[in-house]
Amino acid sequence: MQMLVFNKKQGLFSDVKARQAVNYALDKELVLRSSFGDERFYKLEPSLFRPEQTDWYSDAGKDVYNKKDLELAKKLLKEANYNGEEIVILTSRDYAYQYNAAVATQQLLEKIGIKAKLEVYDWGTLLERRGDPALWDIFFTGWDTSVIPHQYGFLDSKAQWPGWTNSPEIDKLLSEIQAAKTQDEAKELYSQLQQKMWEYLPIINIGTYSKVTGVSDKVKGFRDFIGPVLWNVSVEE
Repeated sequence: MQMLVFNKKQGLFSDVKARQAVNYALDKELVLRSSFGDERFYKLEPSLFRPEQTDWYSDAGKDVYNKKDLELAKKLLKEANYNGEEIVILTSRDYAYQYNAAVATQQLLEKIGIKAKLEVYDWGTLLERRGDPALWDIFFTGWDTSVIPHQYGFLDSKAQWPGWTNSPEIDKLLSEIQAAKTQDEAKELYSQLQQKMWEYLPIINIGTYSKVTGVSDKVKGFRDFIGPVLWNVSVEE
């Protein structure tokens, strides 16, 4: 996923209405196109899971995923008592697609009156700075597809992952998913969790993107899922 992360511990985005304002302000296809250029390499997608992950996939939240409603965004921002203060977007040129997404987001936020400043660091420095809630408001990162919801650290309040999610509703649903007796029950609970995620907005999933892997014609049986799958791979001379 191409992912925008909010600092929910302090500052403007500790108010959920400010986070919702950003979600309504973002043209997610424009951000993805800025990042990856060719539509073959990205997809608009509200889910944390891929469609082929049928045990978990849900389109819950699609009603607010790419709404692009600037007037509603401005209204929510006003309700969040935004006073024109500068917000900091952390990004890195070490990953060009993240930097490009940050630039596009800065420009889109200006359309609803948010003054946003890019702070550009090497990736190691960004990781260090994102641990201090006094130093940033938004940062961009990528996140590999996971196989269960509990692997998404930005959902769980106990994880204390940078951004500092604190949602009793999401925590309760994670616990109920873990205790579910069947996969169907777990999937229904996850759908509720994803809907709650799009309301609470610990992060914004901008969309998904593909990595390109080159493989010789001599290589047989190679597959890629999150990374290379090397079981039953052979090379023909």
